[in-house]
Amino acid sequence: MFYVLSLLLLSSFLLSAAPSQDGLLLHLDANRLDTLVLDEEGRVKTWKSLTGEFIAEAPRKGPRLVKNALGKKPVLRFRRNGTLKISNVLKNQDSCTVFVVYRREGKKHGTWQKVITNGTGTKGVTFDTGQETGPMSTRVLRGAFRQDLGPDLWLGTSSPEGWGTLTGDIAEILVYGKTFFVEEPIAEIVKALEKKWGFKEDRENDWTRGGPLPKVLPEHKNPRLPRNDQANAGKWWEHHEMWDEFNGSLDTEKWWDHNPSWYGRPPARFLSREIEVKNGKMHLSMRKDPTLPAEKLYGAKSAEYRDYSSGTLKSKKPTLYGMFEIRARPMSSAASSAWWFAARSQDLQTKGVYQLEIDVFEIGARSPGHEHSYNMNAHVFRTPTSKRHWNKGGTWKAPFKLDAAFHTYGLEWTPEFIRYYVDGVLVRSMKNTHWHAPMYMIFDSETMGDWLGMPQDRDLPSTFRVDYVRAWKNKNTSPKWWEKYRVQNESNTPISRYVNQFR
Repeated sequence: MFYVLSLLLLSSFLLSAAPSQDGLLLHLDANRLDTLVLDEEGRVKTWKSLTGEFIAEAPRKGPRLVKNALGKKPVLRFRRNGTLKISNVLKNQDSCTVFVVYRREGKKHGTWQKVITNGTGTKGVTFDTGQETGPMSTRVLRGAFRQDLGPDLWLGTSSPEGWGTLTGDIAEILVYGKTFFVEEPIAEIVKALEKKWGFKEDRENDWTRGGPLPKVLPEHKNPRLPRNDQANAGKWWEHHEMWDEFNGSLDTEKWWDHNPSWYGRPPARFLSREIEVKNGKMHLSMRKDPTLPAEKLYGAKSAEYRDYSSGTLKSKKPTLYGMFEIRARPMSSAASSAWWFAARSQDLQTKGVYQLEIDVFEIGARSPGHEHSYNMNAHVFRTPTSKRHWNKGGTWKAPFKLDAAFHTYGLEWTPEFIRYYVDGVLVRSMKNTHWHAPMYMIFDSETMGDWLGMPQDRDLPSTFRVDYVRAWKNKNTSPKWWEKYRVQNESNTPISRYVNQFR
């Protein structure tokens, strides 16, 4: 079976069009025979990028060209000692985003075969076929390559050491010099590659709902229990540290009215004045304000903050596992309305560091083409054994306008799985393979111009409203799970002092 190796999220790649040229560094396509130079044995000596300047070269023996292979199109067939090196792809790049369409052979050829590597040997970052022994199924692997590991990429091997070489085929490679952190664009690219090469990717048993919600939705008679489990089959009890009905004023013992570890996504900056509790709801607003100073808050090379302010709310205590539910109405603009969990933490026993994130939703309710997109995602930025960034997620297309009314949204986060709910109905389920460290709960609105587009002036100010947030624990998700972790302390940072200027 063929695989798509996808490392971070990319810009849109329409099914009927060529890949986006925005930020595209390298494009290798085995179907373009004019880009290949072969030796007398039919092995590939060089494979030229369609973008022009980069060339994959065989330092020893190269892979063989095999015609009429995948979707009746050519592929490069890798065997032991067959490899290609692409020099200087990441030169002057902080990170890159990669897609590789590939196939590996069956179980007799072993596990952890190397598809593409950045760096050298054990010091590099390798994306491989995993420990499966076959019969194989397709899947998506996601992560990041970084220039600090070296500017070169190796295909079909772990680089000069040559261990764990690929026994299989590579059909196409796309490398972008940009990073995206949302799921929807990657799904479009995967679908396009599936169509081009004639295969269907297996999502590793992940499931995302197709079509509308049932006509009869779960009733919500008991507000002290999750809407998706009114019979309390899970034997839930209330988790008050993450519970707020937003009556009265903001509970400053429970929440920060800014994000102490992040200024926000430029050009909009998080300001405390965009958070307000009134009429029994929490309001997060975004507005255009040309009087704000233009500033580069992360150094001279960072993007500039200017013209826009937005709101964020972050819990002062972390949590690990549980059932979480909110009733909310996203803002009516292309700015995002988001509910998520994130933190950097350390295991006190092993001293290993985790940096994780679960995005319950990211919604751009008036972003053209995204008005009905309920985007769910989960990121791994760092674990004790890896510093590569990867993510997995899905997008459910709602049959209603997401900003038109209040709906209930839920997250069930357990040691075994992560499940997402809308109005008490399951819309996505995935195995919990990595998200086992405590995180803070966060609400915010961001400007995501490269994905959702910038909000229109006519739609601002706009407000993301949250009626309540409720949380539950049970025996399987007990708070005792996270006591072995130290979570990053964010009580008094320069960011906190900065936002005080704009209260």
